[in-house]
Amino acid sequence: MISMLLAVLFSFQTANLLRNAGFEEGMAGWSAFWSRTADSGTATVDSQLARAGASSLKIVHTGAQDWSVAAERSVPARSGEIFRVAGWVRLEKSETLQLGVVARGRQGRVLEWILGPASTSGTHGWRAISRRFVVPEGCETIQFRITGYGPCTA
Repeated sequence: MISMLLAVLFSFQTANLLRNAGFEEGMAGWSAFWSRTADSGTATVDSQLARAGASSLKIVHTGAQDWSVAAERSVPARSGEIFRVAGWVRLEKSETLQLGVVARGRQGRVLEWILGPASTSGTHGWRAISRRFVVPEGCETIQFRITGYGPCTA
C-alpha cells in the first residue's frame, strides 16, 4: 500500500496537467484575463519573447487591485494528495505574482482561492518558481491560476 501511494504522489509531481502550458497554441485552454478593475489589463501570447519554445504569455495590468488568468480545465483532486505548481516567470515590474490553484469542493464551492502559491515580485529575468501543496479536506477539484495584485508587467 505504501509503495503504491508513493508512486501516485510522484506521478502527480512530475506530470504536467495543464493544456498548452507553453502557449504554443495561443490562448487555447486558458481563460480570458480577469481584473477586479474593468479594462485595466490584458493577457496576450507573445511570440517575440519566450524562455523556451516559441511563445510566452504576456500579462500587463495597470489597476491597483487583483487580477488573474486561469486554466480552463479543473483537475480531480483528493484530500491528502500532493501537487506542485511550477513555472518560469519574467517580471518587468510587479507587486505580487503567484502561481497557485483554486480548490473546490462539492458542487464547485470554493474552499480556497489561492492554494499552494508560488510567489515572486519586483523586477527580474526568467526565474523558475514552484511550490508543493497538500490537497485540503473536502476538496474535489483544483484549477491552476496565475494571479497578482497591483500593477504588473510579466
